[in-house]
Amino acid sequence: METKAIILDKDGTLFPYTLWTVPVRAFLASALPLSCLEKERREKCISRFSEILGLSEKGDVKMDGLFFRRNYLYSFPRLFFASLSFGLSPLKVANGLLKIEKRWEYGMTETLEAYDFSSTRRLLDKAKKSNVKLALFTNDSPSSTEAFLKTFGEDYFSFLVDSSSPHHKPSVKTIEDFSLFSEVKPSEMALISDSSRDLRMGRKGGVGKLIGILGTEKKERLERYTSFVFPDIESALKSLI
Repeated sequence: METKAIILDKDGTLFPYTLWTVPVRAFLASALPLSCLEKERREKCISRFSEILGLSEKGDVKMDGLFFRRNYLYSFPRLFFASLSFGLSPLKVANGLLKIEKRWEYGMTETLEAYDFSSTRRLLDKAKKSNVKLALFTNDSPSSTEAFLKTFGEDYFSFLVDSSSPHHKPSVKTIEDFSLFSEVKPSEMALISDSSRDLRMGRKGGVGKLIGILGTEKKERLERYTSFVFPDIESALKSLI
């Protein structure tokens, strides 16, 4: 069946998590109560909390990090004991980390501008010329999403789901909303994501093609919901366009 619309998951799929490394460290340097620590110990503390959030100094993504909601219960005790190990107040650390939605303010624009999205843009341009309607799905805040789109390009997507939308991932209502807006049946859509939760949402919503992207979950887990698993967004898009 012809694909008339494509739903793209933003975080981890269109937007690599590795781009967060520098901005997250800058955010932590500001958000954590580090004035009591000497410079070397302060850097170790920032590195430790970066890893708990899910990012190593090398840019590797940790699958057990706090960035992934499935790890919340597991990660909070780690934050608590890490705070104590550096002599920090767990309450002050928690209050600082609550500001993480504003992490975009810590050099993310410069990081995005330095990243090469050109091959992805070319494929999305090709999709648009073929009259394929594109949607961007994320649970991020409107300000964070806007900052991303200003750099990536605001004209690619005719439909957007973020934290301010009437329905959020992983509700199938998001797919129904896009279907009503685009006048495309879910069976004529494709959904591309690195998350098994999103792929499961697509299956429940009757999306015709479900495509997994390697990165944050094992291939075997993604294959529970789709037979199509690709190493990156470009190869996934090429399979559709």
